[in-house]
Amino acid sequence: MALVKWDICCQPMKVGSFGLRRLVPQSTSFFMKLAYQIVTKPDTLWVRVLRSKYKMLDVCPLLVNRSNYSYVLRSISNVWDQFRKNLYWSLGNGRSVSFIQDVWIVDLGPLHEHLYSNVVILAHLKVADFVDPDGCWKWSKLRHYFSSEILDYIVVCHAPNDTLGNDTCLWRPNVNGRFSIKAAYKSIVQFDVSHVNAGWKEIWNNALPPRIKHFLWLVMHRRLLTNCKRVRRRLTNEAGCLICGGSQETVLHALRDCWFATEAWMKIILADCVFIFFELDLAEWVSANLRGEFGIGSGGVESRVIFADLCWILWKNSNKYIFQQVIGKVEDMVRSTEYFAVNVCETNLKGSRSRESRAVMARWCSANHGWIKVNMDGATNKNGNWSKAGMYYGTYLGIGLKGLEDLLGGAWLGYSKVIIEIDCMMAVDMIKECLGSTPSMALVKKIKEVS
Repeated sequence: MALVKWDICCQPMKVGSFGLRRLVPQSTSFFMKLAYQIVTKPDTLWVRVLRSKYKMLDVCPLLVNRSNYSYVLRSISNVWDQFRKNLYWSLGNGRSVSFIQDVWIVDLGPLHEHLYSNVVILAHLKVADFVDPDGCWKWSKLRHYFSSEILDYIVVCHAPNDTLGNDTCLWRPNVNGRFSIKAAYKSIVQFDVSHVNAGWKEIWNNALPPRIKHFLWLVMHRRLLTNCKRVRRRLTNEAGCLICGGSQETVLHALRDCWFATEAWMKIILADCVFIFFELDLAEWVSANLRGEFGIGSGGVESRVIFADLCWILWKNSNKYIFQQVIGKVEDMVRSTEYFAVNVCETNLKGSRSRESRAVMARWCSANHGWIKVNMDGATNKNGNWSKAGMYYGTYLGIGLKGLEDLLGGAWLGYSKVIIEIDCMMAVDMIKECLGSTPSMALVKKIKEVS
């Protein structure tokens, strides 16, 4: 018997679900992975066979659509257009990138969307076709195709040449440019996360056992099979509470407002909190208790554990009375809950000590004589354009990926021996693997060639 809709179960955890994935978009993501390998791994055996058999000459064809394809390639062709929309290119020699169809300036998208209305450029022309023998852009042609605003974007891009190597295909939904099934799935399925309830975070991020977390998840969704729910499903004729005789056994009544549950709560909550404790609605009541606002027990983690476990025991007691006509004692339930909370807290304390013992300490070390060390922080603002840098006691300070781009594009302040330390993994990957499509990428490639 399904208590929660499958569509709700497939929502992200932060909006109140399990984060499960729908099968059709997940299957599409796997076919996108195969398409990405066709573009980025042309030397693998199965890609070579497909390209040879079906005459796929371009690195990233505009269309993959033929009736005599195999099942796998037909499935890939069904997602090809959607796959291409999520690609962008880091320019190398410019021979694999279509000038107007492919995305090589991320902020603009495909350049065919920005052409003058009376201009036509053939789709097969590559970016390298718009570079003169001197290695500069053919501005005489480009001025007839685009407005000055578009030319301002092109001018900051390093003109492609053979010394930069091959063009690099990158995956737009992922910040590091690498393809992943997770990023592909998110590009297909869009969720509305504008109304995120903090109560879901309180459920998942705590020390409770999984079975109690799942129970609280059902509570927040109001999906416990109370008598009200059982009447709607024609499982019983009585919608009231069988313990206290109340007219409607709702989730909140079974866990708090029934006289039996009320008596249990009165034994563990503070006297100053009684009024507000019994006045909140269900979602606010659960969230406030999981934050430890009512000081149950000794506060902190133990308070949250006692609340969750007592809710769980009260619900089991209600079911036991309905189906077995047996009801427990309030004192025994409270005592059992307190023992359970102590055990959970001790277990988590031992786990945290074990993790701390494995921690590796790192400290800053000064550079050797004759060298300058560049220390950069990975912080940035929401728009990604916050950059600050300066010289302080012989150490160059920068902030984030934007600061690194400014540093690479600068004059290095006259120093030739430089060590870079940065905690921005995106910037580290950009330097190590030449991933990313930024104006400084060509300079990064040149530096790597020298080193």
